[in-house]
Amino acid sequence: MNGQRHFWALDARLYFLVIILSLTLIFASLNPEGSGQVAGWLLIPFWFLHTALPIALLVGMHIWLSHFSTFERLNLWIKIALSGLAGAILFSPFALFLDLIFGNGPAEVFTDPETLMSEWLSEILGAGPPIMLVWLAINAPHILQLNFSDRDSSQLTETAKNEPSSDQPVPSGFWKVMPKSLGQELVYIQAELHYIRVVTTRGEALILYNLRDAIEELPPGLGMQTHRSYWVAFKHLENLRRQGSHWVCVLKSGHTIPVSRRRAASVKKILEGRSPEPALPV
Repeated sequence: MNGQRHFWALDARLYFLVIILSLTLIFASLNPEGSGQVAGWLLIPFWFLHTALPIALLVGMHIWLSHFSTFERLNLWIKIALSGLAGAILFSPFALFLDLIFGNGPAEVFTDPETLMSEWLSEILGAGPPIMLVWLAINAPHILQLNFSDRDSSQLTETAKNEPSSDQPVPSGFWKVMPKSLGQELVYIQAELHYIRVVTTRGEALILYNLRDAIEELPPGLGMQTHRSYWVAFKHLENLRRQGSHWVCVLKSGHTIPVSRRRAASVKKILEGRSPEPALPV
């Protein structure tokens, strides 16, 4: 399989690191009004903290909200907007503290209630909309499927057919936002921050989805969750081995996937051709 790995299919952590560093350099170079009295080399740490911290809070807020079924049923754009709003509000007190440290805020902000409320509302109204817009822009490529391009996945076995086989899931749930070019023969699914990386025999894509919901939408006999962040297709399991103090399963493609201690026995029985034990909590 010869394919391209699109920029948007980068590891999620690397993707966000590139964004944080890029925004830091842009803001430090432009020296916008929000820099206040900060100047010189202090602009770098000032804008790094004002970029990295809200993004971390936004990711964490989205993951937390994903635990609620009501939130998960919403449109993707609405979900991002809500987690963006919640993250922006959550960041506002940290922004006040950072401004005080860098000399951009009144010293009495944390001693005078009226000043605190005024500055807090100012932070929400001033920083909230830009934070939400940046959050929407960061996630837009994955919502619009601009990341959907097969990566160079020569390690994966070429077993996919032009038409999905009878034991493959029908297009529903997360399959609706998957590119048809990836086929439907799953190898494994990995949670990456508030995304999931779906790997098939034809390539992979990083999509905005919840691992728990994706697993619930798959036929139970197709595979199993081996770790809190991984699901693996049974037919692609090759071996189970220890790697240091941890268990890993080796796939036919050569990939190694973490296995929790509670799931090691089930994976072993599957490899031995026996029925797996009832699924245990990861």
